[in-house]
Amino acid sequence: MRPTEVELVTAIESATKAVIDALFAQHNESFYYICLLTSGEAARPVFSAWSTESLVREFEQNSDTRIEDLKWSGHDSPYYGFGDEFFTSVAEIFERRPQIDSFLFGDDGWEAWRPDYELRLRAMESALALLDGLSVFGEGHQRTSLYINVEVIPPDYTNTERAKRLNPNSKVLTDWLDEAAED
Repeated sequence: MRPTEVELVTAIESATKAVIDALFAQHNESFYYICLLTSGEAARPVFSAWSTESLVREFEQNSDTRIEDLKWSGHDSPYYGFGDEFFTSVAEIFERRPQIDSFLFGDDGWEAWRPDYELRLRAMESALALLDGLSVFGEGHQRTSLYINVEVIPPDYTNTERAKRLNPNSKVLTDWLDEAAED
């Protein structure tokens, strides 16, 4: 049976909370970026995070890379894929949803896939919003200093739309908009 959007949200929320709990317990750092990354086909999400400390460490080890190029790059983070074991059930649920391959070769192609694509992104965003409502990402200054999002890789304008919805009072959102957002 095809998993519902609610089942997707619940699985993503549970996995993400477990990852964040583990991340914060294992790494006493100043995190400014926490994202669920997905492909342009809305594959199951991969967790990523950056802290100011990890950014400095990565820059010092890769001095041929500009710090601006690392700062918002989820796939370049040392925390890319952190806690991936928590996403096993999410991967299984995503596999039980329709797969893009079954649509691309049909007459309607991308347009036939779009509803499931949007459902998957909406589920990821909803999971983060629910966790935010539970203060999993912190409160007060801690939360306003943390950018959270669901980012499609390669980036597109929908990343900006989700960033604005998920970070309405975030001080760090302005930095992300100036430095990394797609038009």
